[in-house]
Amino acid sequence: MTKIAVVGDIHECFDLLNYFVYQNRPEIIIQCGDFGYFPEKYYNSLRIPNTLPNGRRVPIYFCDGNHEDFATLFSDWHASGGKLEPFEIAPEVYWMPRGSVLELPNGQRACFLGGARSVDRPYGTEGINWFNEELLTMETIKLLPFSADIVISHTAPNFFDIDKHHSPHFDEGWDMTEDISRNVLDEAFLRLRPKKWYFGHFHLHMAGAYQQCEWIALSDATLSGRGNWWAWL
Repeated sequence: MTKIAVVGDIHECFDLLNYFVYQNRPEIIIQCGDFGYFPEKYYNSLRIPNTLPNGRRVPIYFCDGNHEDFATLFSDWHASGGKLEPFEIAPEVYWMPRGSVLELPNGQRACFLGGARSVDRPYGTEGINWFNEELLTMETIKLLPFSADIVISHTAPNFFDIDKHHSPHFDEGWDMTEDISRNVLDEAFLRLRPKKWYFGHFHLHMAGAYQQCEWIALSDATLSGRGNWWAWL
């Protein structure tokens, strides 16, 4: 059986990701957004260490979160054709566009739906720390398949019993405006009817179920949150 790990927010901490690869030897990594794709700011964004001691690279598939360089990511993707398929941003490191599907070795289909509203907007600058493109829109629903076994997203549908206030480092200065991305994910849930759903964003580990779908919230790799930041699929 292929060892597939699902991991939460990385926030450019690729050294921690590489340590995880060395310690646990996954064969595939699926990442739930806030990967930290800022190629102009972080040189390591294009030199992500994902190599095992034997020299083999572990393929990484990630959805966007709300902390990525969307201007560069979307521009490069559109320039390459803008297809709903894995987009390689570094050797064996693939961004999964919203609505794209990854066929897993066991035959299951995982649909990727990145995006979320940055609650820390008041502390940042548009176009540098946060982008309007970070939000999901209802137009995304048109890109989805009609079913999926697994969904990988950054934030969660409203259907799931989790809220921004659950964050272990809730800040009174955050922008708590409704995140329309969660409404879009509600519609995605009704269309896809997955059996499993993984997400990050909230920096904590929780699990639950909704209408026969098991959902898992993963914490962040920097351990600023609570609980597990990764799980075996």
